[in-house]
Amino acid sequence: MGRNLIKLLLILLFNFNLLSAKVTEQTISKIRTPYKKLIVDLYKLNGYRYLWLNKDDTPKLAKVIKALENRFYNYKKKPFNKVEITKLLYYMDNDILTRRDRARLDALITASYIELLHFIRIGDVNWKLVQKKIKSLKSKYGIDAGLLWEDDG
Repeated sequence: MGRNLIKLLLILLFNFNLLSAKVTEQTISKIRTPYKKLIVDLYKLNGYRYLWLNKDDTPKLAKVIKALENRFYNYKKKPFNKVEITKLLYYMDNDILTRRDRARLDALITASYIELLHFIRIGDVNWKLVQKKIKSLKSKYGIDAGLLWEDDG
């Protein structure tokens, strides 16, 4: 009887671990984003738990989805994974989302949020190219625009 109880407890613990799936580095590696290292670090700090898909995080999730669709923030209508996020949210709402897809959804939302923040802060401007062109003004046209540019590096 003691062994059967131990086997039952081990099975229950194993199944509980399956149910409490987490976002893994492998899941993050399959997402197309230049911010993979940052995303891995965020999940590592959070114990690889979901950042957006916990029951208490529904308002937070709604705000992120709204921000991704907000024309004020996303004035160039960048996709930010919205098609896949929308599809996976539909599956989640209809209880047909697998654990793997749930982890992917959470990581996609994180990646999209970071990309949106970067877009708001930096935009699409290639600042290194701008700096190079400003510096070339003197040699080409005799214009010294160096005082206008603050060199960060």
